[in-house]
Amino acid sequence: MGEEILTYVREHQEEFPGVVAGKSPVREYPYSTLAAHVIGYLGEINPEILKEKKSKGYTAGDEIGLSGVEATYDEQLRGKVGEYRLEVDAQGNSIREISRVEARAG
Repeated sequence: MGEEILTYVREHQEEFPGVVAGKSPVREYPYSTLAAHVIGYLGEINPEILKEKKSKGYTAGDEIGLSGVEATYDEQLRGKVGEYRLEVDAQGNSIREISRVEARAG
């Protein structure tokens, strides 16, 4: 999904009842299941781990490495979340972009 479409859907949420626009991480494994037990897997962060990692930018709902290499190198593999701030009018229409920090792929 393109950034423009994602932004449009979020800004006009009332026009899309039942639709939740968002992004989720995707890891590509070029050798499919080969060494899957070593590579590990991802899962949603739990409250205990979130308490430990909140100061490092983790938030509820984040996908993190739960075993293997995925867990050991999660902070290096995860990339950085982007952010942008918009000025909006009283109706919620975007007027201008105030700032933007580009996301970085892991």
